[in-house]
Amino acid sequence: MLHPVSSATVRLADTVFERMANAIIDESLAPGQRLRDGELAQSMGVSRMPVREALQRLERIGLVEMSPSRFTRVTIVTPEMAQGTLEFAGYYASSTIRMACLRMSTQQRTEATSAIDAIIADVKNHASPLAARRAFHRMILDIAANPFVDTISRDTDIALARNLQYVKLPLSDPNELVDSYEALSRALTAGDTDAAERIVRSQFAL
Repeated sequence: MLHPVSSATVRLADTVFERMANAIIDESLAPGQRLRDGELAQSMGVSRMPVREALQRLERIGLVEMSPSRFTRVTIVTPEMAQGTLEFAGYYASSTIRMACLRMSTQQRTEATSAIDAIIADVKNHASPLAARRAFHRMILDIAANPFVDTISRDTDIALARNLQYVKLPLSDPNELVDSYEALSRALTAGDTDAAERIVRSQFAL
């Protein structure tokens, strides 16, 4: 279920958290599945302490629910939660693209448009653009260089990646998605902050 974790990891609980979060995202740990810290610790080759710490962190971002002395289980994403996540993701993405666009150097604009080209290529090749979109989002966060946003994004992005799997994204038509990202590329190249923010909002139907 979960591969062993190296005890040489500097922050073992962080590695356990990441491993468990990814297992929830890809449903290796299925929605509604009961979680037992002893079994999880054994499967990853660690003590119960980092597992318990990871479970508490997963609970804080809504991937796990815990009822003392009763159960710990993977949460089930309701339609209401998925829709609320989509709305939040739109405001989150559009605000970070605005911050990044205001601070981009010429080189960073080139790098950002190259990252968008990767998204477009995936869409045109009928491949999932999820990994390329997440890489682009990570780049935008780095360029935005806001310490507070960077701190909260570590856990927020995991919750978004999990919950957005359960909602249909507004731009589901491949041609519309390509057009949107091509427009975003032009806006970033021109340094048009308002246009970039508006385009990202439209991707989330805001």
